[in-house]
Amino acid sequence: MSLRNLAAALATTLILSACGAAPQIESCEAADGVTPVCGFESPEDLVTLPGAAWLAVSQMRRGDAGGNVIAWRVSDGEKTDLWPGGALAPAAGWGDSYCPGPPDEAGFAPHGIDVFTRKTGGTGLLVINHGDREAIEFFELGVAGGRPILWWRGCVVVPPDTWANDVAALPDGHGFVISNMAPHGFSGGLKPGLTLRILFRRPTGFVYEWTPAGAWREVPGTAGTLPNGVAVSADGERVFVAMSTPRKIVSVNRADGSDPRSLDVPMAPDNFAWADDGRLIVAGGAGNMTSALGCQKISAGACGVAYAVSAIDPDAMTAETLLERDGGSAFGMASVAVPVDNELILGSFIGDRIARTGFTPRP
Repeated sequence: MSLRNLAAALATTLILSACGAAPQIESCEAADGVTPVCGFESPEDLVTLPGAAWLAVSQMRRGDAGGNVIAWRVSDGEKTDLWPGGALAPAAGWGDSYCPGPPDEAGFAPHGIDVFTRKTGGTGLLVINHGDREAIEFFELGVAGGRPILWWRGCVVVPPDTWANDVAALPDGHGFVISNMAPHGFSGGLKPGLTLRILFRRPTGFVYEWTPAGAWREVPGTAGTLPNGVAVSADGERVFVAMSTPRKIVSVNRADGSDPRSLDVPMAPDNFAWADDGRLIVAGGAGNMTSALGCQKISAGACGVAYAVSAIDPDAMTAETLLERDGGSAFGMASVAVPVDNELILGSFIGDRIARTGFTPRP
């Protein structure tokens, strides 16, 4: 065995041997200023729908259980299925003309999501799908009977050996960026070569951009260790990337990667959400990597791992910590925090709940 392979095997053994099941939170009672809302299934990403009365919730696939996207009404907790269960209505101008057709509903495996407004009118929802193909699914958002509904319109299949984590629409509504977190098939698992790259903080992925005119391109300056959440400034000029393992937020000029900026945060940053006051809200687990892997082994409730939420000034690249909890009660291992009026709504990539806590917008 070569020294490289020996080091890889040793590193993998050390990490995986430490990964027992994380603590489970089974009570659904409020604690420490956080109110859990149970009855969800791995609500990894949340996004506010137009009007802010409803949130779209991406419920990740786990094991043999299929994933789905639902809508949750903030005022009273009502839920409605969005996909599977919506209509198949492919249309030109939505996604790539080479899209092979609708996704397999039985194998649907959503991950990151984002809402966008088309220049030609209408509102869409982008959904990363790890199901029968690795693709970004395009849905049109509508309303029927006072509830959101979706029509599947098209897709964009990602380049080979890509494992997309998060997606953010470009302001013109015709393109998007994705975080290519690691080689395809990673999905939370650690292979020896990848383990070494993570341990030594070597790049495992980067941000891809797709536009109908220019197709795929790597955004310069975005390579890093486990790029996770991704966001685009309102003017489309800058890309923000959550680098999980070094616990940094990186921002670069979208066109050429110039003017790089970075910021340390008190968590392994996961997904982003924009606040109405212009700040970028980021959430993530505040334990170590083995804690996060241990979350995969819980069988009920929520994963009792510490988490934190920060608000980032995107121009000054400064951060304010909004929330820090040890994950011992009510909620744990946050993957997203979405501001709605005077609340933050928290999601997690694992477990049976979202959570609510207070939020004070900046004047």
